Amino acid sequence: NVVVSAEILGKPAENYDITSIRSDPPIVRVSGPKSVVEHIDKISTQQVNIDGMRATMIDRLVRLVPPHPVADVFPETVNLRIRIEEKSISRKFERMEMQIRGAKFQTRINPVQLDLWVQGPISQIRRLERNNLTAYVQLDGNEPKGQNIRLDPLVKITPPDSFPAVRLERFSQSYVDVMVTSKRLE
Repeated sequence: NVVVSAEILGKPAENYDITSIRSDPPIVRVSGPKSVVEHIDKISTQQVNIDGMRATMIDRLVRLVPPHPVADVFPETVNLRIRIEEKSISRKFERMEMQIRGAKFQTRINPVQLDLWVQGPISQIRRLERNNLTAYVQLDGNEPKGQNIRLDPLVKITPPDSFPAVRLERFSQSYVDVMVTSKRLE
């Protein structure tokens, strides 16, 4: 049994990468004279040209190239799947004001600002502005009064359909301290 190795010709378009290559089956059988077969550790596919391609999934039946004229390969073809996706980058937004959602009483928050990093496809991250991001903590209204509580900071990215692949990478601090007072919001 021998591992299938995909032969890729060219490279994807700028800002795109091959993110996965899968062969089905991933292993094939090679037969022939022992003196030939024992030196075969992989078998190549015919070349698949991906030059200049953008986000796509190539799903194609390709022939295997016998490594020696007296070697036979079974099966003779494999289904090759190649995924090409836009490169992902990270971007920092400094000193984002922390909002408090769900408060029924006046609150104090510390820190009032956090840096946050988001990650996603280059084209979406480059279009992203501060006003597309809202950093906040969520209260449920049942928090104890007069005590510090630690909450995880969250981010909302709007509009979501314009930035579907953008995700929060991290905040500069993993928690926010919130003190809920006993004075109701008006």
